[in-house]
Amino acid sequence: MEKKKKDLSSVFQVTVSFLVLYVATMVVIFIPDLDHDLIRFSLLSSLFVISFLFQFYILNYKTKSEKVNRNRLKCLLGEQDKTARMLIRRDRALTNANKRLREIDKLKSEFISVAAHQMRTPLSGIKWSLDMLVKETFGPVNVKQKRLLMKSHESNERMILLVNDLLKIDRLESGRSKFEFVRVNLKDIVDNVLYYVNPQAERKNIRINLSAEDMLPFVNVDTEKMREVVQNIIENAVKYSKEEGDIDINIYTENENVVLSVKDNGIGIPEDFRDNVFTKFYRGGNAVKIKTEGNGLGLYVSKEIVKKHDGDISFESKEGVGTVFYVRIPVADNFKE
Repeated sequence: MEKKKKDLSSVFQVTVSFLVLYVATMVVIFIPDLDHDLIRFSLLSSLFVISFLFQFYILNYKTKSEKVNRNRLKCLLGEQDKTARMLIRRDRALTNANKRLREIDKLKSEFISVAAHQMRTPLSGIKWSLDMLVKETFGPVNVKQKRLLMKSHESNERMILLVNDLLKIDRLESGRSKFEFVRVNLKDIVDNVLYYVNPQAERKNIRINLSAEDMLPFVNVDTEKMREVVQNIIENAVKYSKEEGDIDINIYTENENVVLSVKDNGIGIPEDFRDNVFTKFYRGGNAVKIKTEGNGLGLYVSKEIVKKHDGDISFESKEGVGTVFYVRIPVADNFKE
């Protein structure tokens, strides 16, 4: 505030000096009778002094302004330099953290791959031995023994499936999983899956209703891997649907995509769990209560496979009402292999 008052005072002084200079000039020019040398000399001297003061003020004011601007610029550059240094440090720290996370993820994948490979051989051996015992190859077993052997066989099968899923994920994430794309009608894959899933649905008196659009365009897919996706989604619908329920399967085109939708009237997915549906090893709390078996890898694998087809998988759900899963695959002409 004081600086502003000083600036206004200086401006006022310069204005007054300029007015005095103007009046003195007018006197010298327009009063011809004023020929006394002393008066004329005094006026001219005053003119010179005022002009000098005016120029001195302008120069001084300009110097002060430049100094203020230089100080401001220096402060701004200093702040900018501090910000830049901080950003560089943060960027370096984030880069190092990201690198470390990638290394940890790589080590984890390598460990899972090695462990899965090492487990595969003994599990196959156990399976072979249990098969021989269940079939009574080495002699008869009683009912109680056979029941125990059957439970062991089922547990061993689940372990083999888990190992296979782990190896499958490792190949998908490392890019070592090969895809052989061919032009097919998605309905043919669904029909093939239903041939195996229908008996499971019949045991729970579940009706599966299939509806497909006429003249569906072809899609470019790896048939075995896409079959795995379709089977996983339909089997989940059967697994978590109520007895004597309905599962509606629709195949149609939408925005240059062939869409498969699978709707059930099952337990639904709680809102708190929806963000983690496609996460590895994740199963919703209500799903675990219904079916204790499961490793939480099916939907993760399905999403990775669909991504490799340049497609998308999503869902809508309401707890206690049911869930609809959507798989979108580009039509063959728009697919980029």
